[in-house]
Amino acid sequence: MTPQPNREQARAELTKNLNAALTARQAELARAEEIRNAAEATFWQTVDGLLDGAYHGARADAEEALPFKRDYIGKQTKKYRTNN
Repeated sequence: MTPQPNREQARAELTKNLNAALTARQAELARAEEIRNAAEATFWQTVDGLLDGAYHGARADAEEALPFKRDYIGKQTKKYRTNN
């Protein structure tokens, strides 16, 4: 018959491994959030660059081309504008 592992030692090992998994998860989620924020900034800066000085009616056309309302497009481009 195989000996039973020490319960306290097994619990400590499990806790250590669960904490390591949680730490790794939190790090990956933080990295994903940084990537998401960078993608948002790049997208809205690109939209702002395309609309800045564009033809009359470009903002209305952007509303049709994008899945966002004109007001939201304006707020986001202002939020992410690099030359505030």
